[in-house]
Amino acid sequence: MPLYNNPVTPVNPQAMAPIWNLAARNHVAKAINSDGFITAMLPAGLNNLYHYTNASSLHHILTPRLSNTSNLAPFGSLRASCSAIMNDIGEYEHGEIIISDAIQSSRNGLLAATRAQILLELGDTTKREERRRQVFLFSMSMVGDLKSQWMEYADAGKGISIGFDVEKVRVAANDYALRPYGQSYPVIYDDQEKKRISLLIVESFADWFDSNQAKGMGFAPSETAHQDVFRYLLGALIASYVPILKNRQCFEEKEWRNVVNNQYQQIQNAVEPHMTAPGTQRTKDGVALDCVFLNAVHNASTLPASGNGPISPAPIPVQLPITEIIVGPNADFASTKTQIEGELSSHGYVGVPVRRSTVPYAP
Repeated sequence: MPLYNNPVTPVNPQAMAPIWNLAARNHVAKAINSDGFITAMLPAGLNNLYHYTNASSLHHILTPRLSNTSNLAPFGSLRASCSAIMNDIGEYEHGEIIISDAIQSSRNGLLAATRAQILLELGDTTKREERRRQVFLFSMSMVGDLKSQWMEYADAGKGISIGFDVEKVRVAANDYALRPYGQSYPVIYDDQEKKRISLLIVESFADWFDSNQAKGMGFAPSETAHQDVFRYLLGALIASYVPILKNRQCFEEKEWRNVVNNQYQQIQNAVEPHMTAPGTQRTKDGVALDCVFLNAVHNASTLPASGNGPISPAPIPVQLPITEIIVGPNADFASTKTQIEGELSSHGYVGVPVRRSTVPYAP
């Protein structure tokens, strides 16, 4: 499908962008996965990823989410918050600086031809804020019982750490995925690795765009319209990967992030709208910011077909991949364990172990 309805009169590049955003993201994701950096960053024997939160949040996670027409998440969902409310804007700027440096150093012809305008747009604070408002994050850690995480994110150690099956979180497999789909990567802290992966991201995207997508556009690569679309798609892609590039001083967190970019989801939303809920929005500068709820699904196309004719790939909601829950070092273990086990049981989660943190009590 060409980006433009007519090679002489192009439409707004944003009108067709969702399809191409998804294709670009998938191509870059394959390049990153083939690179092997994720496997290299995984600690030996890692089975779970952990989300630190207060004890009452488990109720909200497990509570079914409804749309106007159907029960989209009968087994609960995970709330991904808008990146525009991140505590430190310097974190986002840090990631964009790393990617800007990669664009500066790239020898790719299309990147070179558009470099000045791309860097100008990346440095535009208004456009940066627009990009941040499109990106939603759900954060976890590769360590489930870490004092600094308890103190910062889990009610000063009175909360819980929820363990999730790492393979089901990180891989959008044929038979299991978190939806809406997005990136799921360990955060990179090493400065040289951030530079290397950033260059891989921008160059693999530019190669994909130049060799495959230009054929259907009706424009020579040097023409303005072609470059406009290239910059728009690259901007959306950069916004999705900036959150996995963090300052090395944060290394102890060993963070893992699921990133959903709203610009990728517009077509998907024609079938399944974002599950925003009244009372869950946050505000910044007087503007209400949505959150996105991730729910677990099986892909029906992998299930046995019944009757005649092809089966449509319709996602079937399933339980979140919760593997265990750790109670914080400053919590009353007995009462919290009873509360947690009651929540799990009432929502159909059976056999999930609940254990006590081994971190010393820290008032």
